[in-house]
Amino acid sequence: DLTTDDSKNAIVPNKTTKYVATWKEDTNHDNKPDEDQYVTLTFESAYGFTEGDSPQTMENQVPNLAFQAPTPVDTDTDKVVFVGWDKGLDKSGKGTVPGEDTTYTAQYKADENNDGVADEEQYVDVTFAIAEEDAAKGTLKGETSYTDLVPGLGLTVPTVMDTEGDDWAFAGWKPDLTTDDSKNAIVPNKTTKDLAVGTAYSVESPAIEGYVSSPEVVEGTIVDRDVNVEVVYHRDSNGNGEPDVEESYDLTITYAYAEGEEGQATLPETHTETDLAVGAQYKVESPAVEGYVAVPLTVEGTIVDRNVSAEVLYYIDENGNGVPDSEEPDEPTPTPDPDPGTDNPPSTTDPDTDDPDTPTTPTAPTTPNPGPTPSGTGPAATTPETRTAQNPDDTDNADDAEAAERYSLTEINSEDGTGRTTRIDEDDTPLGNKDDLSDADAENHDAMCIIHWIVLLAALLAAILFIIDGSRRKNRIKDLRQELENVKNGKNRR
Repeated sequence: DLTTDDSKNAIVPNKTTKYVATWKEDTNHDNKPDEDQYVTLTFESAYGFTEGDSPQTMENQVPNLAFQAPTPVDTDTDKVVFVGWDKGLDKSGKGTVPGEDTTYTAQYKADENNDGVADEEQYVDVTFAIAEEDAAKGTLKGETSYTDLVPGLGLTVPTVMDTEGDDWAFAGWKPDLTTDDSKNAIVPNKTTKDLAVGTAYSVESPAIEGYVSSPEVVEGTIVDRDVNVEVVYHRDSNGNGEPDVEESYDLTITYAYAEGEEGQATLPETHTETDLAVGAQYKVESPAVEGYVAVPLTVEGTIVDRNVSAEVLYYIDENGNGVPDSEEPDEPTPTPDPDPGTDNPPSTTDPDTDDPDTPTTPTAPTTPNPGPTPSGTGPAATTPETRTAQNPDDTDNADDAEAAERYSLTEINSEDGTGRTTRIDEDDTPLGNKDDLSDADAENHDAMCIIHWIVLLAALLAAILFIIDGSRRKNRIKDLRQELENVKNGKNRR
């Protein structure tokens, strides 16, 4: 990990360090590792879930991905009905993971008749009356008007007190009472009123969550017969006031190169699906293109209340690892070794940066080019004469030969542009002619030779120590790397 200060700003570490970029899964494509933003979803229900008791939890959820909530218990005998979730979660339990830990609670409403519809969504009014023209024929005893009754439950019917001594007898109710299997009166599933001829009526259809009524208002005028009107409810999951069965939308997916990623590969044709119903789910895998990776890999979702258009972009992926090359780290640039004792690969251009443990081959000496000859016929190299080892017994001849020996050197790039030859006498270099020295100078000569040998031995010893130290450092670095690798592997296992 990077070394940081108290403010979490990156700072230079206290030792030579090589940082290697790492990658983690990012399924929601927000350029943040999934594991750094996991959230936990909790689901609660007063009546439990078909999957088990309450609460139910879903851990390690990635924000902006889809999830499916567990199914709340909703029986036909508990006198309640599940009507949805809080916090805006759809009744179906399909949702998108939020950016923080969230608890969703199942919502229930009274359902006294256990018909799977909340009572408040189907309340009816019931009125009992005697028509105005029959007012003299009898009276009613008891409650004659009810509001907000639940269909299917028991209904208390007022008693009809027939007027005695007239020519009329009570014969029943119009319309007929709704009864159960035991002939007991129950609340009808529609509002019932007795209206006189010519009476105008206007009744708004009760609202039911997730549905749209047709017609929304029942209205008209009583003429000469009873009026029976049926209001039909159609599913309206998107709440736009249109029945889902009358809606359909299209899905269109186009495929294109990402900006700056253009190539010669043939991209897929546009994908189109038509007449998809509201609530229809779609999931389309992005076609593979050799040498490229598609983003996103899958286009999926649910049709709501409009046409859906999506674009899939293709990024260059030459190594085929599923990650766009533009998002992968560049190859590291070699840098000079600040410490030649460490285990760095040998340089091919600068022998000073080579690993000390790696032997090098000295460069063969080359003969300098003395430049053009005065005649202009080309360079002429002057090669030193070869000195031949003499027989120790033939010292006089050797001395004579050495005394007469001369070396001819050609100066290159002289000021006048021509080559000049200079003779160098060994007599002018006394250290090269020990026999011609005085006794005092010879002793000094021997002392200087000994000092030279001591310096050479010291340099050799220093070189050996340097190589040994470099080898130790290299082994130590290997051990440290192994320890770091072990620590890293240990963290990953946890």
